[in-house]
Amino acid sequence: MIQPVISLGISSKFRKILINLRNFSFFPIFRTLAVILIITSFSHFAVAQSNRPDSAQKTVQITASAVENVPANQINMMITLRHEHEDVAEAYAIHSRSEQFLAEKIQSLGLKSDQIRYQPVRIHPITQRDGSEMVRTDQTVTLTLNDFELYISLQQLLIEHGFRTFSASFSSDRVDAAAISALEKAVGRARELGEVIAKSAGMELGDIQSIEYGKIPASPYERTPSAAMAMDMSGGLISEFEQTIPVHQTVTIIYYLSASTRTNNER
Repeated sequence: MIQPVISLGISSKFRKILINLRNFSFFPIFRTLAVILIITSFSHFAVAQSNRPDSAQKTVQITASAVENVPANQINMMITLRHEHEDVAEAYAIHSRSEQFLAEKIQSLGLKSDQIRYQPVRIHPITQRDGSEMVRTDQTVTLTLNDFELYISLQQLLIEHGFRTFSASFSSDRVDAAAISALEKAVGRARELGEVIAKSAGMELGDIQSIEYGKIPASPYERTPSAAMAMDMSGGLISEFEQTIPVHQTVTIIYYLSASTRTNNER
């Protein structure tokens, strides 16, 4: 009796295995189980093959940037406490008095904890030009000020009490929001560039393989103490010319490419 062969859409190799099994003389139930096991194994193999990424698939790497400018509504004021003395104990005592004065002044300003950053004091020996040995203390305190007028008056007060080293830079409390906006623009720009490149190559842009990005906030400039005093005492530049802070975002995206399905008329 001729038994019908049902096509399962499998390869000729597996079809030969099934035919050979049909000719085996062991019990029909074992033969049926063997056939089911082989078909199931082949199905898993086919699924694994279909899910495996094609290492030869073409890709294109795009790097794009975007920038958002935000108003500079804050000033980061860096104050350096630095004292020198021949005796290490006296150097530290002088430093402690300056530190205490500054701490009391900061408390009187009512600044929040996130507006105050400082480094621990560093005490180290130095050699003067004449060969004599001294001890120097160094410590930096950074204040984030929302009031530009306060920045001016604070400098004057500190200079009157022996502080000599300052630096300042513009900042903004809108940097984080600007970073998100700039990132969205950079990703969109990368997509646009990818579409142009793919179309020019007669292909279509596919899914994203990988993406990397980085934020680079920047200040317009930092000012030396003398320049800061001259600028702020004149009452001109800060009040007349608004400063902005550029927030940059750069993304590098790798897209898959596929053969174009458009007709010549669509192109």
